Amino acid sequence: MTTWAENHLERAALGLTAETLPAFLRLAGGLVAGGGFPDLITAEAFVIRHVAARSIPIPPADVWNLELQTGLADPVRPGVDRSRYVLIPGQHVDDTGSRLEIGVDQFAGTVLRAFPRDLLYRSGGVVGVIDGPPGGRSFAPVTATTVRSFVDCYTRLGRWKPQGRAAALFYVSCTLDLATTVLDAAARDPIVRDLDLLTSYPVFRTTGLTTPGFADGAFYDVPPELTDLPEPGDPDTVLRDLVVDFPFDSDASRTNFLSLLLTPFMRPALRGPTPFFLVGASLPGSGKSMLIKSVFGGIVTGKPTPETQWPENETEAEKRITESLLRGGTILNLDNIRDFVDSAAMSSLITSSTWEGRPLFRGMVRLANNFVVVGSGNNVKVTAEIARRIVPIILQPTTDHPESRTEFHHKDIASYILSRRPLVVSTILAMVRSWIAAGRPPGTVPMGSFDRWASCVGGVMQYHGFSAWMTNYRDWKDRSTPERDDILALIRSWVIQKNGIGSSAKELWELAKSIGVFLKCDKPGASASIMSFQKSVLQKYEDAPVGEWMIRSSSVNHMKLYRLEKMGNSPESGVESNF
Repeated sequence: MTTWAENHLERAALGLTAETLPAFLRLAGGLVAGGGFPDLITAEAFVIRHVAARSIPIPPADVWNLELQTGLADPVRPGVDRSRYVLIPGQHVDDTGSRLEIGVDQFAGTVLRAFPRDLLYRSGGVVGVIDGPPGGRSFAPVTATTVRSFVDCYTRLGRWKPQGRAAALFYVSCTLDLATTVLDAAARDPIVRDLDLLTSYPVFRTTGLTTPGFADGAFYDVPPELTDLPEPGDPDTVLRDLVVDFPFDSDASRTNFLSLLLTPFMRPALRGPTPFFLVGASLPGSGKSMLIKSVFGGIVTGKPTPETQWPENETEAEKRITESLLRGGTILNLDNIRDFVDSAAMSSLITSSTWEGRPLFRGMVRLANNFVVVGSGNNVKVTAEIARRIVPIILQPTTDHPESRTEFHHKDIASYILSRRPLVVSTILAMVRSWIAAGRPPGTVPMGSFDRWASCVGGVMQYHGFSAWMTNYRDWKDRSTPERDDILALIRSWVIQKNGIGSSAKELWELAKSIGVFLKCDKPGASASIMSFQKSVLQKYEDAPVGEWMIRSSSVNHMKLYRLEKMGNSPESGVESNF
């Protein structure tokens, strides 16, 4: 074995994946034909060693041999036909005496166009590859080291050198600097495909249903079990059967979960944010994680939905979101959410169509927000800001030890769900198609920032007879926000003790402390507490209806005073009209 051939394959092996294995085999065959290896057996042994080291599946023998034979017809030698070389940047004088100036951009563009069209993709300006088995692929950013291996695998770099009175074209292996040049160019060159969505299940986009492979910024990585879908079934029968063993507190929670099943398949077509789906219960062991991991994950992705712990640190939360979106994630499962949720990162995630963040060792990136966010927790309380962005899915155990249940319709729920996946996916797609054919009748439950989701997904649900969808939304918002209880309690005391007359922020903060509400505003130092209370409570609720009252303000002798104005009896009021 000659050194130049061994070095060539070693560099190419740095980028060896299941996707690049065919090119690697062709390169090995070409090196045999060019005299780099004594025979195919020696070259194959080299290839097998690298394939085994990376646990890459061995393709069928006929495919393997075809790639080697293709390479044998295309010899690779230290110095051969000039037309097959990419000249490195710099000044060259060829064997005809012609002077050639090769610029950096020209070099990088030529190399990128020599790569297979489906080798590199770009997500949020980050260059990478789509790697993994069918149905389980993800986006993986590449480094200059990996690009160097691609250059050596798919191109032949060359340089003209003087040789006596003439010049000869010599093979040059790719350096890290040259690979960096190519990688930098790939971040902006239009030849590299921009990837907005990577999905392992069919989705509706504004242009219609995705087809396998890449098209218009989306890559549908179709898994084997979804290549030939069966005829759809009756929506009510098919979908309710999936959750027959889970103790939902109402039909509203059950149908809310079924709308969660629909959401990923419709998400790209919505062109807007989707709400946070919260699966809650009063006790551990009620089935929350099983419902999300096995039923939701099994139907949508064909595997359990990975669990993520939401960190206390906002910076760490933003980093996790960015890394997951960059890999092509479409589902975010927040397991075991703490008792009280108040997160700026979470609020931003569930209200934005795009996400900006800084992944590890990289600069700021801007990514399409393709997430459907679902979480679980026991007796979760949230801020009013987050409560209005949540679809409540509540489980109500019937015993104090729900984990001890033994009677189930589907004993092995995970296996049962996977066996039903093709039918369920077919049924969901048919539900959406028939709703579209009917003229897209909108859902009737408004949801603020998520009105497009509520109109479309809610429309599909209600069109197919799931009338209980989101009927628990308003009641859950009132019950799950301790802040609402706090402001109602403050207003009661304000009316009783001060008759609602003009009061300063300091006086109202003292009143709040005396009845034990809004204690999160208590900071080191009296003035800091008052400022916190004024900003997070008084300014927030000023000129906003609270029960039967409206908090107003006016300036008296350069001091801002707050007062209550009666609005009249309100059917939604939690404040008694006679207090």
